[in-house]
Amino acid sequence: MKRWALFTAGALLAACSKEKPTPLAVCAKLQASGVPAGCKVGRAATGLGAAASAVFNLPSVLGQTGQVLHFTKESDYTAT
Repeated sequence: MKRWALFTAGALLAACSKEKPTPLAVCAKLQASGVPAGCKVGRAATGLGAAASAVFNLPSVLGQTGQVLHFTKESDYTAT
């Protein structure tokens, strides 16, 4: 649930910005809020149609991770 909430927050941050931020930039903003830790560039989740991603750890939930995805096509985003 938290993972999905973070993904949604990242997507909203990206959508509200005039310039399209990178997944790593969105992750850094989330990390500044104190939720995730250890943001790093991830492999593009090509199975989901994502062009780029950033991955992070969730310190409050041991062993769990999250990711921020960048989609170039709206249809790929809505299909997730």
